[in-house]
Amino acid sequence: KRILPLLSSVKTNREHAFEALVVTHIDADHIGGVLPILEHPELPKLFGDIWFNGRNHLIKGSGLSPFGAKQGERLSRALIDRRLPWNKAFDGEAIVTGKNNAPLVPRQSLPGGLKCTILSPSPAQLGRLLPKWDKEVREAGLVKGEAAAKPKKIPGLQGFGAINLQTLANRAFTEDRAEANGSSIAMLLEYKKHRVLLGADAYPSVLLNAIEHIATGEAKLPVSVFKLPHHSSRANVSKELIAKVPAVAYIVSTNGNQFAHPDQEAVARAITAEATYPRMVAFNYDNKLTRFWETRGGAHKCDVYYGNAAGIKLPMAVD
Repeated sequence: KRILPLLSSVKTNREHAFEALVVTHIDADHIGGVLPILEHPELPKLFGDIWFNGRNHLIKGSGLSPFGAKQGERLSRALIDRRLPWNKAFDGEAIVTGKNNAPLVPRQSLPGGLKCTILSPSPAQLGRLLPKWDKEVREAGLVKGEAAAKPKKIPGLQGFGAINLQTLANRAFTEDRAEANGSSIAMLLEYKKHRVLLGADAYPSVLLNAIEHIATGEAKLPVSVFKLPHHSSRANVSKELIAKVPAVAYIVSTNGNQFAHPDQEAVARAITAEATYPRMVAFNYDNKLTRFWETRGGAHKCDVYYGNAAGIKLPMAVD
């Protein structure tokens, strides 16, 4: 309801209104919205390239024929049957980081001047998904005639007693191990003096390893905007990652209905990050899970915004 009118409204003299559409991985909450776009009679023509790792990319040298779940994988079928551009910028191969998890080199430069560096998945993380592929595509609703699985709801706000943000931020960290999340396409985007890190649902250790190759000799890789991984899950936002990628704006994308994200520990790690400049956390939903943070960032020079709040401007460029 929201995306389709926006996509259709973009006017351009170029052949394609959008240079690339990225489908990060096969979780239902990341793929369900894109299916009506790719199965629409006209909308796929808006995109010059579609980036997505299908089952064929999990098997080296497999070509474009294999599908999972009894040949019913809808997204790959739409791409092949409609002859849509699929990982064209990568010569049709899997979108993964380089050897030893180095970022993909050379970086992709899109026609408008945007540079894109792939930070995740590593080849190993993408390969781990293969044994689970059919189960995951069924749960994501990619099998024709089968609805997406409905995950069990997790209760809302956690009870921590009196809130101390540093205590929250310092709570023990255990990294995500879900195979589908590990296969996420995460990217660093660079345009002029701005950097944006789109974390998808990637593992912090994979992002950190890739960033180490980018920021060789540098203590940190500052960005204008950091979309926190996995909807700001405590298992995907570590203190080490926040310290390595200081941001002016942290974006949290979720309504929290199923898994009660954002986790309080993850948001606390972002708000309490050491910084000498004003920052912000922006939530795309305004509800009891996110309103919790309304007045808790002031002591850390961190403002909180909700949805399309008036007055938000593009964060300052990074040095």
